[in-house]
Amino acid sequence: MRISWLFLLTAGAALLVMGGAIWYFILLVRMTERFLRAKEKREARADELRRTGEVLRRHREACGMTETSVGEKLGVDAKTVSRWESGADDPGDDNVKALAALFGVTRQELIYEAWELWEPENK
Repeated sequence: MRISWLFLLTAGAALLVMGGAIWYFILLVRMTERFLRAKEKREARADELRRTGEVLRRHREACGMTETSVGEKLGVDAKTVSRWESGADDPGDDNVKALAALFGVTRQELIYEAWELWEPENK
């Protein structure tokens, strides 16, 4: 029994197409896993920013300051301070240091206070 070259070429091409489809499927699964892990990280970061913003707002109000006055003292817009307090934006290390000095606390106290607000779901 002789196998024709055309049959071998067709079978080889079919194997290549199947291998490519399998490789594409594996790639798709890996990309989905990365996306889901990144989503968890984004959500954790958003929660961290929200907690930090809440601490900043508490300290600002305890000092009897407005967002505008804090912004003027730091050289930023009041809208920027509002974004920090709402958790929509990260104040950055330099601004956290300046805010801590403005509120009369240390940077570590601000960070620790923000972490005290964190409550694990499964306590």
